[in-house]
Amino acid sequence: MSAMRLRPAAPSRPVSWRLLSACIAIACVGSAAAQVEFFATSLHPTGLSRSVAKGTAGSIQAGYVQGATTIPTIWRGTPESATLLDARPYGWVEASINSTSETYQVGRGLIGDVSYTTHAITWQGTPESIRDINPAGFRSSWADEISGDQIVGVAIKGASSIRAGLWRASDGAFTDLHPTGALSSGAGATDGVRQAGSASFSNWGSRGLIWNGSKDDYIDISPAGAFETGIQAMTADTQVGWARFDGNPVAGLWHNSAESFVRLAPPSAYYSTVEATTGSIHAGFVRLPIGDHAAAWIGDSPDGFIDLQPSLGPGYVSSSATAISRTGDVVTIVGAATAINGTVEAVMWTATIPARGALALVSFLGLVAARRRRGRGAGR
Repeated sequence: MSAMRLRPAAPSRPVSWRLLSACIAIACVGSAAAQVEFFATSLHPTGLSRSVAKGTAGSIQAGYVQGATTIPTIWRGTPESATLLDARPYGWVEASINSTSETYQVGRGLIGDVSYTTHAITWQGTPESIRDINPAGFRSSWADEISGDQIVGVAIKGASSIRAGLWRASDGAFTDLHPTGALSSGAGATDGVRQAGSASFSNWGSRGLIWNGSKDDYIDISPAGAFETGIQAMTADTQVGWARFDGNPVAGLWHNSAESFVRLAPPSAYYSTVEATTGSIHAGFVRLPIGDHAAAWIGDSPDGFIDLQPSLGPGYVSSSATAISRTGDVVTIVGAATAINGTVEAVMWTATIPARGALALVSFLGLVAARRRRGRGAGR
């Protein structure tokens, strides 16, 4: 991102306090981001070979565990809190959760008939609340994200027509978002009002789109020069994901327009993506020469990058982050990490980051930095 230029204020006009606050935040957040400390907690239940956390909201973390089969799972901050939403007693072969709100969990289930295909499904915190929302006329589907009463994902029509889809969580009503003229499309983000994802209009590349509830009411926010774009998460004013220019995907961020695109990838990453956002704090992963690392970013700059891998300790070789939520000043990020023994474990990272504006954040980070300096001085 190019450096910010500030014009000198006219003598008769006072400097805007809001602008000054923003400038302080931009100047400080890069170096101060390193002062934010995330704490990692393994959510992995004992005795299983694999677990992954895919969503978080309020006190809930959600995803799946794997033993003999894949079982949707909800946690509340500890491995012992794992609640299995086993779908097998209700006619499903296996199922998994991709996202959660405080009311609903959404994902996919493998149906147990001869077709052996997946259907989009929802839960409301219990195994018996499972509901099939595969739309009529579509042979397969899955749900990727939920916000408010909106669920987004993909539905497949016929042999191979892959189409972005929108459901109402309350009643399962479906809207086909597949743009006219597109070869394929998928929706992976919603802010509860609009939807975002990508669509391919040729055999080469894809375009990053934001829909406003219907298939041809969309804007294209693909950055100039990108031949492939994917939007993974959004709020009302922020979209995150990746863009591919001349090589591997590059983590990026938008504010409702193609021109607003900002590269977030650190210089050492040769593959990166942002998977989740609160609007001001983002999460995803970067591929570094030493492996895949879960990542967080504070603000709209690559200088806000935080490597989450070190918080796991030496027993883990790689990690990724897939979802983020905020409750007051507590930020929660979830994902998965691979242990040295090969076990994949659901992980939750938490940090306290004030949510009261730029000056509060800068003051907080300055206080943390000062405390650390005093601590180092005391140890000399």
